[in-house]
Amino acid sequence: MLNNADSFILNGPLASRGYDSWWHSFTGKDAETGEERSFFIEFYFCNPELGSDKVILGQPGKHKKGVKPLPVKPSYLMVKAGCWGEGGVQLHRFFPWSKVEINEGRFFYFSAGDCFVSRDATCGRVKVIEDEAKGHPEWMSGAGEIEWRLVMERRLSGNRTLFKGQVRWNGRLFNVSAQRSFGYASRQWGSEFLSPAILLSSCDLKSRKTGKFLNNSAFAIEVGNASRITLKERVFEFNGRKNSLLCKTSYSCRETKSTVVWHIEQRSLFNRMVADITCLKREMILINRESPDGIIVHRRFWNGGNGKGTLKLYRFGSLVDEISVRHALCKYGKQ
Repeated sequence: MLNNADSFILNGPLASRGYDSWWHSFTGKDAETGEERSFFIEFYFCNPELGSDKVILGQPGKHKKGVKPLPVKPSYLMVKAGCWGEGGVQLHRFFPWSKVEINEGRFFYFSAGDCFVSRDATCGRVKVIEDEAKGHPEWMSGAGEIEWRLVMERRLSGNRTLFKGQVRWNGRLFNVSAQRSFGYASRQWGSEFLSPAILLSSCDLKSRKTGKFLNNSAFAIEVGNASRITLKERVFEFNGRKNSLLCKTSYSCRETKSTVVWHIEQRSLFNRMVADITCLKREMILINRESPDGIIVHRRFWNGGNGKGTLKLYRFGSLVDEISVRHALCKYGKQ
């Protein structure tokens, strides 16, 4: 029997005002130079009930000079793919709902054209030439070409996901190995985006107490939603929706000239967590996306895959461990 994580979500009210996002991020190595680069792939499904044989974009391409266009409810599958770091960019490819195939059987997946995603694998290709990107600002896309073929094994609720396969980015081949992919996979859905949108996640963790890397450990901290930290199979959960945990969250996110800085503190009845993460702006991009209402909610939505910093965990007021964090997925979006 399929659960919410393995079934089609956009039914009922979400069919005409809803989104379903399948997010993947990971690190690969250049097959020739050994250079590391972090990549992301997102399958973003929006408003299927409004769909037709054409892609409906919420950001009109042309309008009268001096007249602000009214938002349009979008309807499509958007495949977003790209990379962070020098030359980082996001590429968008759109499919109308008539071209989207959904298999809700024992093996649940979505496919459209040569793009495919399931809980265990994904493949696809996105190519946008520079003239197209400039001529279609409603696509919200940069220019470039990426092709991928990956299998994945989700562990620790997807906060640690082992990716294996290959990515070809603008003609360069990158190999992705399971143990060095530092992968993260998640699925989120709803009718609107959280604002501010704040997420930190990593599985590249090293104990400052022992000096050893922490296997079977990962964390995902999301302000406004549940946070979960697994430290060598020991779980620290901070979830404001569970009254029994008495969870409280305080945070500050700010931009400097060259960095974005996160400070998040969460407390529950027995546990406390303090995260301090920094990511260089030159290794990040500003993500473009529209809500199911056709509105750009986050005018500045920083997104990176190489955050660094520390995570401190306390139990009954005593320090459990101070952890060095690398290869952190970092998101910060504000209106």
